[in-house]
Amino acid sequence: MQRNMTGWVLGACVVLLACGRPQRTFDGGFEDAGTDASVDAGRPKGDDPPAGYSLALELPGNAALTTRLGVATSMVLDQNQQPMLAVLSVDPNGDGSREDDQLLFTRWDGVEKAWSPPQQIAVVGPVDISEPNRPVSLTRDAVTGAIGIAFVAQNDHAIRLATSADDGETWSLDIASDSNAGADALTSPVLAMNGAEMHLAYHQANVGCSFAGCGAVKYRKRTGSNPFAAATSPAVQGAGTARAASVALALDSAGTPGVAFMYGNEDGSDVRPMYWRPGEAQATAIMPSNLAVNAWATPELRNSVALAYADLVPHVAFHLRTSQADGLLWYTTMPSGSQTFSAPLAVPRNGGVGMLDETRWYQAISVDAQGNIAIAAQFAKTTGQPQMCGGPKLTRGSLTNGWVTCAPDNQRKFGYAGASVNLARRTSGRLVLAFPYENRANPSLNNKAGVVLWWEP
Repeated sequence: MQRNMTGWVLGACVVLLACGRPQRTFDGGFEDAGTDASVDAGRPKGDDPPAGYSLALELPGNAALTTRLGVATSMVLDQNQQPMLAVLSVDPNGDGSREDDQLLFTRWDGVEKAWSPPQQIAVVGPVDISEPNRPVSLTRDAVTGAIGIAFVAQNDHAIRLATSADDGETWSLDIASDSNAGADALTSPVLAMNGAEMHLAYHQANVGCSFAGCGAVKYRKRTGSNPFAAATSPAVQGAGTARAASVALALDSAGTPGVAFMYGNEDGSDVRPMYWRPGEAQATAIMPSNLAVNAWATPELRNSVALAYADLVPHVAFHLRTSQADGLLWYTTMPSGSQTFSAPLAVPRNGGVGMLDETRWYQAISVDAQGNIAIAAQFAKTTGQPQMCGGPKLTRGSLTNGWVTCAPDNQRKFGYAGASVNLARRTSGRLVLAFPYENRANPSLNNKAGVVLWWEP
């Protein structure tokens, strides 16, 4: 059953009509700004990926049960509007040890009509991959054509940076995070590049904290070949702390960064998403306080946030359980000229009242110039009653036709699906999704597992 969402963004309609140039958004929520240059424009486009669902990376059929492919998938579109992927290969040799976990890169080759052989960028070791951590962030600079990957490296207690100036043929490695003499845990890096500027946000835990997930959001900027500037953090009123596992960074149409993150108290109360423009003295609350029903130690209640811009207007999707029956995944925006966000609106859940399907941990958001919003999310739980769509969930909204939540093609081909979900919008307006899928017995994929791409025809 599909659920329509009419009048969902009544308070934001005027804003959305004036949102301006679109930006596609994926994983934690950053996006390229600027105009595509000719640096890599000579790469032939060839054919696009096949329409519908296909496997971008395939887990070998004889892989050990401890081997996982595609964890922390991150996707971005190239100059031909075709997908590139950075993913983790966990325990690739199946010996039960994660010391050899790898970061891989691949991209669609339209001439060969196939995905390029995955390149090993680095051995990362046993980094934190618990939900909703995203230890990998892939981006592309639309001005220079350079490709960048920010990723967590366990042995260095650092956020590392891999960059390529030749379409991913060769890579240079560097350290991107600030000094970390105390070996604090670093998580959830998000990278964005625009011309001479590189922007990075991540979470740095505090080893002295008495509870999991506390710490601070860090932001660093690099211009040209200069070193990264010292890390800065947003000030927030109250006694709370930034929560680990979810940080979002995006660039608006002027190339100016914004950061969204989760914030709350040690006892799990007063958890809410926050929004911050680096350079501003204080972060802004995205939703009122004291509305969440939260227990951070309970995995299914862990919160996450995604951020996208349409022109200069921020749009936010976030997971936060509240006392509202349908309230689980939320949407809000800061209207143009305003300093506050509109009241968060519950994204419709697929199914009737008696069989609400829960999404958790991961979401991605995209907004176009006409005010159309798409939000993808991980389908993680059902009441057990039959429902038609499965996962991942995709909510589409328009100002005239209301809102519908279902699977991307409105057919049930997967059950629980959508971990580390990525969402991008091509210049045609058609969507692209990528997510890891670990069920090795789904006939829709010929009983194969790996990284799934959905290409809207």
